[in-house]
Amino acid sequence: MLDEDQVAELRGQTLLDASEQEVGPVEEVFLVPGDDQPAFAAVAFEGRRVIVPLDEADISDGQITVRYDRDAIEGAPETDAEALGPELERAVFDHYGIADSDIRDDSGFSARAESRDQPDSSRDPRGGQKADDSTQAHP
Repeated sequence: MLDEDQVAELRGQTLLDASEQEVGPVEEVFLVPGDDQPAFAAVAFEGRRVIVPLDEADISDGQITVRYDRDAIEGAPETDAEALGPELERAVFDHYGIADSDIRDDSGFSARAESRDQPDSSRDPRGGQKADDSTQAHP
């Protein structure tokens, strides 16, 4: 989970589209309620402040690369608000053809692909070791 300082560092970073072309600087980051992970960015683009989802974004070296092409970003909903309301959030989902489940993972597992693909996911919560299921009392 990112702390407040790490989220603040995302502001000002350059957002790149799927073809790694510069879109503009990130002006605001909107978090997923509950787990405080970055969900959307407000980006300065051609004199407007558009909303771009950060699902599957690659964040490194002062740049954020998203999976969306420039045309999708160009037609994205705009905001001057400091928070996304339900109507604007729905407009963003509709525009990009995504669902809430693409942004958040309510299953209890990380929404990040690299975390879901870890082997040996059966862990003993007391020590982080692989669970010895043979000693578990199952009805």
